[in-house]
Amino acid sequence: MNRSSMYLTALFLAVLLSRIPFLDAGYGVNTDAWRVARVARAMASTHTYMASRLPGYPVQEIACAFLWRGGADWKYGPLVLNAASAFFGALAVVLFALLARALGCKDYLLAAASLAFCPLFYISSVTSKDYVWGLAFCLASMLFVLKARPVAAGIFLGLAIGCRITYGAMALPLCFLLVSVPGAQPARRRVLWFGLSAALAAAVVFSPVFLQYGRGFLTFYDNHDRPGWSLLLSRMTVELWGWPGVAGLLLALAGVLHHGWRPASRTSLVCPPFHPLAWAAVLVIYIVAFFRLPDQAGYLMPVIPFVFLLLARFAQRTTFQIFCVLATVGSFVAPGAIFQDHAERAATVQNVRNFLSFTSTLTGKNMIVVGSWEQLIAVMPPKKTAGDTHFAGIMTSEEVLDALKNHFTIYYLPLIREFNYRVNGIDLAKYGGKDLRALYDERTKAKN
Repeated sequence: MNRSSMYLTALFLAVLLSRIPFLDAGYGVNTDAWRVARVARAMASTHTYMASRLPGYPVQEIACAFLWRGGADWKYGPLVLNAASAFFGALAVVLFALLARALGCKDYLLAAASLAFCPLFYISSVTSKDYVWGLAFCLASMLFVLKARPVAAGIFLGLAIGCRITYGAMALPLCFLLVSVPGAQPARRRVLWFGLSAALAAAVVFSPVFLQYGRGFLTFYDNHDRPGWSLLLSRMTVELWGWPGVAGLLLALAGVLHHGWRPASRTSLVCPPFHPLAWAAVLVIYIVAFFRLPDQAGYLMPVIPFVFLLLARFAQRTTFQIFCVLATVGSFVAPGAIFQDHAERAATVQNVRNFLSFTSTLTGKNMIVVGSWEQLIAVMPPKKTAGDTHFAGIMTSEEVLDALKNHFTIYYLPLIREFNYRVNGIDLAKYGGKDLRALYDERTKAKN
């Protein structure tokens, strides 16, 4: 094993080991991570594909179903599925290091380590969302593009699309790069083989989704409040890089604006002039898409490696190195995004357990509308209840009327009453629903 391979192996192991303390405490703050766990358990027992949410994320969902069959349950499920994300996170870091090295980046190990520890990437690699899974396949695709191997590049892009369908937008920048690299085949033929192999791979991995849901699987949910500008700006900056990383980013950008484009000898990376245009195209595509649906900072995951590459090319090498160091510490200081995320995950799990302890005391037939907590409750171990208690995310008028017809008492949480009205136009209180929080406060007061 040569020295470079030893460094990359050490990098992979270091990233993987750094994730171990944060793999417990449930599947993640984001409810979608719990949806993945829920369908993984269901598919493991029924052997039938189910989407955690449409349009489907079949590569990760099916892989997690196999992992669940390997022995995951509530006790070990978060460790198993989160560890899978940790593996793909470490793999993505090594692939980025290989990619940066292939592009001639002098600081490829520093840049890769910085990617590993910037807040959004770190948090995504210890929870059960698909972000780092898709990024790993996308980086593998780009690496094969640089090697002028269009079929392999297309297959890996198809797998990335199977993790998150929005990776299909990477096809255009990758085609630009494929045209610019030297190879034995004519550029037009390379692009053709790349497009065909990517389309075929994506069609294969999405075939279970199509067979289960038909053409209607191409559905996106847009029922969340649009964030204000302050939250939007925070998701685009602090949630990606942390405050130290944002400071480093501004420093590097200020240097570029002040001194202009740096000569290649004074930057960390030398590459053909066409490459930065393709990298910039990635930023434009995904930032525009993010403004269309700015629900989660994770939607910007694909841009992070290309920010590193652009800064490595155009920022002075010293300022690029400072940016990398500051982005690396962003997960641990002011206030420590990874610790904050882990604490929030643990608190949410404990809150749901406390909630279930209270609802288990309800007698009679009850339908409790709990919003996104329904996903968490479905995965947690069942609890013995005094009555016949069921949980729903939100309810339509037909579901409410059916529950009342079957003599269920409907309870809701105050915020979920508002959410249910916004999404389905149904005010649960007008159908006789009761405020569960008010009932809890009433019983607590009576005990005291």
